[in-house]
Amino acid sequence: MQCPRQILTLVLLSFCSLAIAEDAIRMIAHRGGVVTDQIIENNLAAIEAAVERGYWMVEVDVRKSRDDVAVVHHDADFRRYYGDSRRVADLTWDQISKLRATPGNERPLTLAEYLQACGRRLRIMLDVKGRDLPDSYVAGIERTLRDYQQLNTTYVIGADEVKQRLTGKAIVSKSYDQIVAARDRGEDISSRYFLFPRGKRFKEPEVRKGLELGVPLVPSINVFHYSGINHMQQAKEDMDRLRSAGVTEIQIDSVYDQWLVDQP
Repeated sequence: MQCPRQILTLVLLSFCSLAIAEDAIRMIAHRGGVVTDQIIENNLAAIEAAVERGYWMVEVDVRKSRDDVAVVHHDADFRRYYGDSRRVADLTWDQISKLRATPGNERPLTLAEYLQACGRRLRIMLDVKGRDLPDSYVAGIERTLRDYQQLNTTYVIGADEVKQRLTGKAIVSKSYDQIVAARDRGEDISSRYFLFPRGKRFKEPEVRKGLELGVPLVPSINVFHYSGINHMQQAKEDMDRLRSAGVTEIQIDSVYDQWLVDQP
């Protein structure tokens, strides 16, 4: 039989473990997964590496092909990785599917293929690129998210047409003032919206105001936010500051995840 001191010790250890777990940062992989010199962004190997490194969500970039296929690709053209200057919007899916990347020899993916690879292992942050997107294309994106059981939990950034269509179905990024206005209209903001600021600019007073709203706070820590040889240290300082302020989710370039991968 355990003595009172042993029982107290076990209770305290359990409490500490719970506190540490609640303090852990949920990582959201920028550019479709873990990206390295040998792994290209927005592709199969990046997804698998994200799963292995303990990511919770992946941010995936989507562009429309000439024949209205939702293609997983960040840039407007295929110069990076594929060495092809043609634009995504100017090519059919049949043409795009023949491209092969360096390194990895992988081809681009459709949104459906990407979601299938993620399965139930990773949630999705969806960044749909482009403007004046046709209704049929946007409806197809919604249908694909629903087919792969990701719609209700997807964080949506990017094209206004997609954000408008998925409001109330997914979780859509809005500014602080827009969320306050929605709250004042009586909307259930906690399940509909999230804040998506740059981590570098997201200071403690803004974090506190966001927490008071009760919506997810998802600051981004991305390479292009920083400059100079000290960018690694700058990113670490921002992550430490955000965590101390109460942030529990961060969208991050994998070059900066070394301080979060081994967290409890």
